[in-house]
Amino acid sequence: MEIAETRTPSTRSPSRLLASEVSTGSTQFTGRKIPRGAEYVEGERITQLPGEGANTSLLRRGLLGSAPDYPNLSFTIELLEIYHQLRRRQSNFSVQAFTKTFCSIHNRPYTNILRQQFSDAFDIYLDILRRVKARVDDALQQSDSDWRIKNSCPACSYKCPDEPELMFSRLHALDGNNSLKRFDGAKADEREFTSNYFLSNEYVDKFKDDVHNARKNPSLLPPSSTTAAAATPPPTTTITPDNLCVDTWHAATTVSEDTVKVFDQTGVFLSACRHRIVESMAEMRKSGELAKYGLAVVNSHLDTFGKSQLEGYDIGCAFQKTTDKSSIGPKARELNLQYVVDSFHGHAHNRPCQLNNHPLYRVGVGLEDFGTCERIFSSSNSAARLIRHSSYFHWKQFIDLHFMQWDEDRYEELSNFLLNNYKQALRIITSYTPVVDKLKEKLKISDGDFLRWIEEEKAYLASLSKKEKIPQDAVSYVTRLSALEAFEYQEKKARDTARLRDRLRLKIDMQRDAVEESEVFLGIDARWTKAEPRYQEVAKYIANSNFVQAVEKVEGLVVQRLLELAKANLAETGYKQRQHISHAITNRSGAIRTAIGKYNELALLQNPPCPELEIKTILSYSLLGEFELLKHSRVDILSKPWSVMANRETASKYFKVCRAREEIIRLNVEIRRLEAWVEFEDNHLKNTVASLRVTDPLLAIQVEKLYERRQRLNSKHQKRLSKVYMLGGFTGTYPDRSIMATTIEEAKADKQEEELEVGEDDVMVDEALRLRDFVENVSS
Repeated sequence: MEIAETRTPSTRSPSRLLASEVSTGSTQFTGRKIPRGAEYVEGERITQLPGEGANTSLLRRGLLGSAPDYPNLSFTIELLEIYHQLRRRQSNFSVQAFTKTFCSIHNRPYTNILRQQFSDAFDIYLDILRRVKARVDDALQQSDSDWRIKNSCPACSYKCPDEPELMFSRLHALDGNNSLKRFDGAKADEREFTSNYFLSNEYVDKFKDDVHNARKNPSLLPPSSTTAAAATPPPTTTITPDNLCVDTWHAATTVSEDTVKVFDQTGVFLSACRHRIVESMAEMRKSGELAKYGLAVVNSHLDTFGKSQLEGYDIGCAFQKTTDKSSIGPKARELNLQYVVDSFHGHAHNRPCQLNNHPLYRVGVGLEDFGTCERIFSSSNSAARLIRHSSYFHWKQFIDLHFMQWDEDRYEELSNFLLNNYKQALRIITSYTPVVDKLKEKLKISDGDFLRWIEEEKAYLASLSKKEKIPQDAVSYVTRLSALEAFEYQEKKARDTARLRDRLRLKIDMQRDAVEESEVFLGIDARWTKAEPRYQEVAKYIANSNFVQAVEKVEGLVVQRLLELAKANLAETGYKQRQHISHAITNRSGAIRTAIGKYNELALLQNPPCPELEIKTILSYSLLGEFELLKHSRVDILSKPWSVMANRETASKYFKVCRAREEIIRLNVEIRRLEAWVEFEDNHLKNTVASLRVTDPLLAIQVEKLYERRQRLNSKHQKRLSKVYMLGGFTGTYPDRSIMATTIEEAKADKQEEELEVGEDDVMVDEALRLRDFVENVSS
């Protein structure tokens, strides 16, 4: 690791320059007076050939200058590559930190000029790497602009002959993230960076007026019967816009007006396949998570991947309607594009939305939770602190660099993803099937009854929304009557206290005026009494409304508590923020107890009385949609099997088993695709190297390096896939290669290697354990 100064013609005396004291065989470089167009290193003249720049001649010695013509400082290629690899794997490792590091190694004072020079040289180095990659891609016939999005995930896109057709050809996850912001006018830089991850701003702006035009033309929304195409799954998953929670659920990443004024880029809107490989993204410019970003990304999916796709989005229920009314609506319906809500956010949507849009109830989804974007953003958030004040060029360059490494890591983990998902699906089928069979035997029901329960619950909830509501004026009248009666009762009880009696009489007079005002407005001649049917009907409606409000209060507090618990143990959450969240959770627990007490009071007044709740029961709700039944408890559903909590839990296990079996079907296809891709890529790279050795030997070296790297990864895939083939419940197609070649010693070596590796799953387990301990501490 070395730094060398290269001086332009000068009358200054030679100066001793710096070299690494820790590198083996390091040499100290001496700068001398040199003629224009030549450099000296170690006393040896580097001749500049005709047409060469200074950097070209330096490169032939393994150095790269910080300026194109006459750099006064150069850096070794090894040093630049070290930072390149560090920055790819640790996006929050800044140029400044690295510059200070090698200054310390060289015992040289750090200066901002040195940091800027290294940054310039690093930009040049990345540009060289991109140009080399472009030539390699061209040699491999991978230079098309959409080649990456079509082929970056072989498990999704490399189709094999005679493979079974999946209900959804591809599963996507969509979401916006406002962490990757950039201040407006942070730095001036006229350079433009081209990335095949980003959709162009011109392409995105094609959809900027879609929502506005749809509001002007409501007729653009198709009938519910045409929302899904002929290949729509069974009725349990039919999407009906009438029961979507469009009006009550919105994207959480809203951006304030002040944020729009301060930042030029306010984040990115991203899509990824179910294997977490990034497909495309749009930069959000001076706005929040607008519909145009999602429409642009979805339209690129339709144009690239064709029919029968499923998009997972935290507001998928609302975005289905937005898409139907947009300019891409006809195309989306023709290609049978559908949406679901991701599992985590889906638990906070209302129950009708869950029954239609939650992955648990959607046929053909498998075990996919569509929380992919949250995992991606958890990683990319580390880059946010370094690009917030950068130029637009560097903002885009370092986001591109981060996601390039992210995708390479996801490709390396692809076979591990398939193996773990296969094990998970088999484990669910093995553990849940006996529980479901036991309930079926006890209740004498079949699998069709579980589907019927879902339809009955949907029909019941739909009937509630169609019931005619009591006019608000009548509600106000009865409320005023109740208040007048309460004041009159208090006045009778307070006969011995003159001052209190006077105050109550004043309140009674004011309340009586309000009652008479309502009677005049409603045209009531005789005041209602409690014995009248009209009074009883309205009073019953008011009591139920108060009860529903009490349930919604508990529901809202529990939702906030769950979100706070999730945030409390997220990586990159600072200590002060953790303390603030911990304090909020403690207060929230007390508020939940108060709200449950109010609920229990009103529950006893219902007809029939609703069951009381305990704090441990309410906090154990995994599906917040269970609150929907509490709101609308009636005699006609208390005897229904689908309203019993134990039966509902068993039904959830039944649907989990159904999704696990679908997961195995999809995994069998994806495993075969990855196996075929490994063989194809190996042959393609070898043949390309052999061809280039004759026509372009230097380019052949680069392709051969790529081949060696991919061969290392692909051999890892083959070992993991061999473990899948040896699983007891494997039902897929075995490859042509022999899977019995792995010896017992190799299997033991693989097991020891896996124990030494700390993968992403291990980190997630650690996070789960810390979250569990945190919850226990808060509870205590």
